[in-house]
Order: sequence, then structure tokens, then C-alpha cells
Amino acid sequence: MHQNRALSEQQSIYANVFLGREITNKLGFVKRKEEIAQTETLMRKIGYTSKVWTPSSSVNKLSGGERQGVAISRAILFQSQLVMLDEPTTAMALSEAGEVMEFIRNLKREGKSVIFISHNPWDAHAVADRFVIMDRGKVVFDGPKGDMTADQFVSHLHNFAKK
Repeated sequence: MHQNRALSEQQSIYANVFLGREITNKLGFVKRKEEIAQTETLMRKIGYTSKVWTPSSSVNKLSGGERQGVAISRAILFQSQLVMLDEPTTAMALSEAGEVMEFIRNLKREGKSVIFISHNPWDAHAVADRFVIMDRGKVVFDGPKGDMTADQFVSHLHNFAKK
């Protein structure tokens, strides 16, 4: 998923979840009720618990974190085993970023692999099992998180930046 989440903001949540992969009957008509029901179930499953929205709500009414949840839901629905997130918390409030981080933790609990690309070391530390640090296209560190604290990780990054 790209930084901009590639959503059609004037469309509904369910239309975005099924965008390009609509459920149709034998004649090619979209099964809207089925898409709405599946969207409702999926969004609740990943922890999207806001009472303000319905699957028919317009995406442009959602917060940044909620929009990212829609994009993540699309990946889950189509059983992606690997989800790549490029700067998923960029320009988000702390509460929205927290929602996204919880969506990522839910993906991990479901056994999905997540590649999390970020310039925010605290976000990366919060969800990572392994770090790959790159500097100008070269891998300068590749190893497990282990017992490394967030402060140690940031210090590690500073050491690479000084070289």
C-alpha cells in the first residue's frame, strides 16, 4: 500500500474495499448487500470499532487512520499473505497512527507478513520483529529486534548516520 492509500475518497467504504474485485452474480450485476455485509464483518474483525461509520459511509469522512484501515482491509479480504506498507503513518495525528499500528499488530496475529517502510524509528520499533536499515540504497544493518529497546534502536540509527 502506497503512502496515499490509493482510495477513491468520494466512494463508500465497501466500494473501496471491493474496488476492482466486485462480487457479481452470473449476469455481472454487483452484489451490493453481500459486499456491505462482508465489509462490516471485516472491519470489525481488524478492530475498526468506530460507531460513527457504516460500510456505506463515504471514505472522505474518515480520519487518516480509518482510511488506512480501509486499505488494510482490502489486503486482508483478498487474503494477501504479505502486506507492504510505505509510510503508513505519515501526516497522521497520534491517535490515528495508533489505530494503524494496531491494524498492523492484528495482521501479525493472523500470521500475515508485513514489510513496514518508515522514517519514524519509534513506529518501526513498535511493530517490527526484524530491522533492515538502508543508507543510500545499501543495507547497513539486517538483524532481529531481539531485546533492543526503542532508545537503543534510535541510537543505532544515529551511529549509522554519523558514518
